[in-house]
This record gives sequence, structure tokens and C-alpha cells, in this order.
Amino acid sequence: MDLLSRVIDELGLRRASFRRFHLTEPQWGLSYAEGVQGMHVVERGTCMLRLGSTTILVEPGDLLILMGGTKHELHAAGRRRPPVSAQALLEAHRGAGPVILGRPSAPPVGELVCGGFGLEAKDHPVLSSLPPVIHVRRAQLRESARLGGWVDALIDEITNPTAGSDALVARLSELILVGALRLQGQRLGTECPSGGWFRGLNDASLARALSAFHQQVSEAWTVEKLAQEAGQSRSVFAARFNTVMGETPIGYVTRWRMFHARRLLRTTRDSLGEIAAQVGYGSAPALSLAFHRAHALTPGEYRQQQTPTLERPR
Repeated sequence: MDLLSRVIDELGLRRASFRRFHLTEPQWGLSYAEGVQGMHVVERGTCMLRLGSTTILVEPGDLLILMGGTKHELHAAGRRRPPVSAQALLEAHRGAGPVILGRPSAPPVGELVCGGFGLEAKDHPVLSSLPPVIHVRRAQLRESARLGGWVDALIDEITNPTAGSDALVARLSELILVGALRLQGQRLGTECPSGGWFRGLNDASLARALSAFHQQVSEAWTVEKLAQEAGQSRSVFAARFNTVMGETPIGYVTRWRMFHARRLLRTTRDSLGEIAAQVGYGSAPALSLAFHRAHALTPGEYRQQQTPTLERPR
């Protein structure tokens, strides 16, 4: 399995919930709270996306993906009224059909399709390497026939739901996410000034080492072994890794092993010794020590705090 496919699999997209918004208020605005991971498709009308102090122009046909759960707003240009909470609006419109913001009898000035993801691995390390928003413009969707087709199919499924629509929406959301990350991969690789996973993915030598590590996390990885996979000397590899990724090779290995340990603690009934073997620690005590050092609590304490899904990751 290639690295991007592996990451999508590990994220564990369990569900996706979408609604269409008809916006009839000329000064409309929608606010999304911290922690909402999902996407927006602008079907009609130009609008603005506000992320903190940053404002981005969004045109009809554009796709927005926000995987970091950053608090944000979508609003009409020139809006002067406070935005309406999207969550509150959804709770007030639980029935079928579009959610209307404004007078129902008025013609829409904008239309959106907005949805949230249910991810099992909200703590996935790769999420920190993504920008706050992935903005795929209409022209890019047209150039990428498959991605544009998946977006069209998602909108059609939301507009005309039938038996099995919930499952199809989840699968289409996953396809769109993969397609958007693939399309934006090179840009993401160059827009992580402090380092990041996508920069490593776009570096041929580092990508070989990353691929080898992620295929066999349980191996006893050292800087020397990773350098061999990259085809470089230890010193050259370590310097290159630190420059491109923004951390040391062993720091990277430890961070991902801790992620896999947390994931197994959440999703399986495996013993601590079994988990230790799967994530590259020789024994339960060794994993416990490393886990406590990273999280200031024991694996057992962490497991007790979780609501397990008890699904073994594939």
C-alpha cells in the first residue's frame, strides 16, 4: 500500500453527514465551531472563507476541505451582520430538504453543500502537516475529471438520496479526500515551511525511508537502517531529514509509534505486550515507559479514558 493510501486508511473515515444550504439572506453568514472536520462545495454565489485573521475569496464550483477542525466562517461579501451558527441552524432544520437561511420565499443568493467527517483517528500525525484549508478551485476540478466527477456524484447523492445513500456519501467523501490530497500533494509539499510529512513524501530519498518504516513499524529502526533505505550516509540522511521534516528521524519514528499504540489501545482488546510488539517495542514495560514519557499517563490509563470501537485496524 502506498503512503497516501495508508494514511487515508489509518484516518478511519467512519461516516460523513452533508446538508445543502439555500441562502436567501443577502448578508448571510455561517460560523463553524472548533473541531468540525469536513468540506464545503460552493454551488452558487461568491462568498468569503474566514480563518482567524485570514479571508479567502471562494467562487462558485470551488471545493474547501478543512481537516484540522479549525474554527471558521463562510459569509457573503460585504456582510455586516453576525454569522449564524451552522450547528444551531442544522438543529432547527432536522427534516428532509435543504436548510434555508433567510426568508423561504426569497430567491437564493447562494447555495452550499456542507458536510462533516467522522474520523476514528482525529489524532493522526499527518493532520498537523495539512494547511488549515485545502482550496481546490473550479478550474482544478475541471482538469481532474475523476475528482470533479466524484464531487458531482456527491452533490447528486445529497440532492437525490435513495437507499444506501449514507454509505455512498461516506465512500465519495473518502474518494474526494484522496483526490484532493493527490492533486494538492506537490503544493502541500512546498508550503510547509517548518517541515512536514508532505515535504518528505515529495523528497525521493526520504520517501523511500518513510515507505519502508510505515510498511513495517514493528522493525527495530535506527537512523542507520533508515539511511540505508534512503540510499544515503547516516550523517547526510539525518541532516536532510531534519531539514525537510522538521524533526529528527528517531523523533519521527517515536511519534508515529505512539500514534499506532494509541490507535490499537482504542480499537482493539490486544494486550499491552501484543501492542508493544506491533509498534516496535520489545516488551510491555518498554512501551509503558515510552508512552508515559510522551503522554504523562500509562497505556492502561489512556485505554480507560477512551470509548473503544473494538475494530482491529486493517
